[in-house]
Amino acid sequence: MMFNESDDDIDAPSTSTPRGESTHKLGHRTQKYRTEWEQLPGFKNWLGPVKDNITKAYCCYCKREMVSEITTIKKHAASLAHSKNVKSITNIFKKVDDVNEVKKINQIKRAEILICGFLSEHNISFNTADHLTQILKKAFPDSDIAKKIVLGRTKATKIVTNVIGKNHKEELVQDLKNTTFSVIIDESTDVGTLKTLCICVRYFNPTTNKIMSRFWELIEVFKDSDSANEGATASKIYTEVINSFRNESIPLENIIGFASDGCNTMFGPWNSVASRFKEDFPGVMVQKCICHSLALCASEACKILPRRCEDLSRDVYNFFKTSCKRIAQFKEFQTFCDVNPHRILRPSQTRWLSLLMVVQRILEQWEPLKMFFRLHGFEERVVMAETIYNNLNDPLNFLFYNFLEWVLPKFVNLNKLFQSEKSVVAVLHIRMKETYQGSYDKQIS
Repeated sequence: MMFNESDDDIDAPSTSTPRGESTHKLGHRTQKYRTEWEQLPGFKNWLGPVKDNITKAYCCYCKREMVSEITTIKKHAASLAHSKNVKSITNIFKKVDDVNEVKKINQIKRAEILICGFLSEHNISFNTADHLTQILKKAFPDSDIAKKIVLGRTKATKIVTNVIGKNHKEELVQDLKNTTFSVIIDESTDVGTLKTLCICVRYFNPTTNKIMSRFWELIEVFKDSDSANEGATASKIYTEVINSFRNESIPLENIIGFASDGCNTMFGPWNSVASRFKEDFPGVMVQKCICHSLALCASEACKILPRRCEDLSRDVYNFFKTSCKRIAQFKEFQTFCDVNPHRILRPSQTRWLSLLMVVQRILEQWEPLKMFFRLHGFEERVVMAETIYNNLNDPLNFLFYNFLEWVLPKFVNLNKLFQSEKSVVAVLHIRMKETYQGSYDKQIS
């Protein structure tokens, strides 16, 4: 019986091979790669030929070449390593099977990052993220991006810490490695009695062509009992600042300036942070905070005034701050005197620009305040109200408050000028000279 031999028929070696002769030479012939194999269910998407070698096949999942024989290819397809690679790559292709899907996923990620940036920038609790995403889905029911946003407080925290914060730090590190910069530091104790050291940097950004101030790092001053016993000394603060730059491999010779408030720890003539910068970085520019200095000048000058001027502003605020009834009663006197129903402001030691507004508000409400505290002091016999009324009825106090309303804008406007975001270096000396000589009495916009 006659039949045609196929490639599969000659795969098996001949049983009549003489002893000592190679079975490969007589019973097996080298096969060429067939493109038809690529369409078979088990070989689809991963099998391909080897360039310039028709006797080899290639697995793009495993990055491996093999003999182009069907049995060899089947063995490779059944191997454990190939099965793992197929499973992992298949899962990826299931999630992103086309370009549009990839684009949509990127848009969802971008939306989540923008929301987290908004929460962080405006100091909004991350606990609101759970509710916010549900509101967005209801507010924009036709948006595919809003529907697929999955953002809770835990994920929001991780995005801000590991994505936004880390990316910002990496970009800032690269900038500081390639340019000179100044260091600005300040200490603070938060409501949790945690003492921290904030470090900012100021440098010229060649990308934006602007001088920029950027947050660098927030360091906990007292990390353990040993550091607490040492205290927030100048040596400790200076070491923390320098180590923060060394840890990121930033060249210390790029530091050309240092600024902070004018306390002895920061700017004392001996053994201070500023003196250490001068010693280790010859030619470094050190600068006290002008706003601190101006506030200290105004505060020191106000000590010449009687103590009762400051006490009056605090007593008036404290009398109203916790009583809704008193505020409602005071509105009747404001209406009677035809005065705007404004609330009494709180004098603050840390907000320098608030003192002028406190003085202006008390002068605005002077007459209704006198009438209100006369009622509470003498008719209802409230001791604090009687004391406040006596101070309000003192013509010298009224004169001192009018003097403060005239003189404080000189310091406030100069302070605003130094806090301006615009470049005002060309007029700073002129404005400071005019203020010192008493010839500058204009509002600075």
